[in-house]
Amino acid sequence: YNTEKYLPECLDSFLRQTYKNLEILCVDDCSTDHSLDILNDYAAKDERIRVWHLDENKGQAKARNLAISHSTGDISMFLDSDDWLAPDYLKCFATEIQTNSPDVLITGCIWWTSENNFIECPVDKNVFFESLEAGFYNRDRIESVIFPKLLETQDSTNIQSSVWAKAFKRELYIPFQDSVELSIRMGEDTAVVKPVIAASEKISVLSNCASNEFTVVLAHEP
Repeated sequence: YNTEKYLPECLDSFLRQTYKNLEILCVDDCSTDHSLDILNDYAAKDERIRVWHLDENKGQAKARNLAISHSTGDISMFLDSDDWLAPDYLKCFATEIQTNSPDVLITGCIWWTSENNFIECPVDKNVFFESLEAGFYNRDRIESVIFPKLLETQDSTNIQSSVWAKAFKRELYIPFQDSVELSIRMGEDTAVVKPVIAASEKISVLSNCASNEFTVVLAHEP
C-alpha cells in the first residue's frame, strides 16, 4: 500500500533470486500512488508475477488471504513491499526445507534506518527481540525452548512474530491465516504466527543465509 518508493527494489530482489522456482503473488490494497502501475509493469515482464487489486483498502490480513488463496506451492512466505531480499535467500530456505522439512523456518534480518544505517539482527543475536539458537527443533525442543519465548512478560520481550523472515508449510499456515479477524490493523502478524509456531512439529532456525547476508532487509525502523 502506497510504497512506490521501495516497490521496484522489492520486486527486483525477487527477480535476482538464485532460486528460480517461485511464484510472486502481489496484492495492491487500493494504493493512491503508482504502486499498482509498478506491479502491472513487472507482471507484464515476468509470468511468475501475478497481481490483484482491491477496490477498497482492507488491510494486510485481507491481502494475505487473497494472495495465499491463489498460491500453488507447498511453502509460503511473505515480504512487505518496502523490504527486499538477499539474492540467496530462497536458495538457503529451499536447502533447509529439503533437508529437514520444517513446518516453520525462522531467520534474521537487517534493519535499514532513516539515517541510512544498517542494524544487523541475526536471529541468534537479536537486539530487539528474544534470540533463538540456530538449529533444528523437534516438538520436544519447541515446547521447552520456543514456547516460553512466545509470551511477553515484564522481564523479557518475546520472539519476533512478524510473517517476514519466515517460511511456512502452506497447509499448516492457511487455517490460522483464515481465522484472523479482518478488522485487525495492528498485530495481525502475531495473530497468525504464534499459533502456527505453537502447532508446529518441526522448526528450523537459521542465523543467516549464504555469504553472511542476513536475509531480509527492512526499509523501516523497528
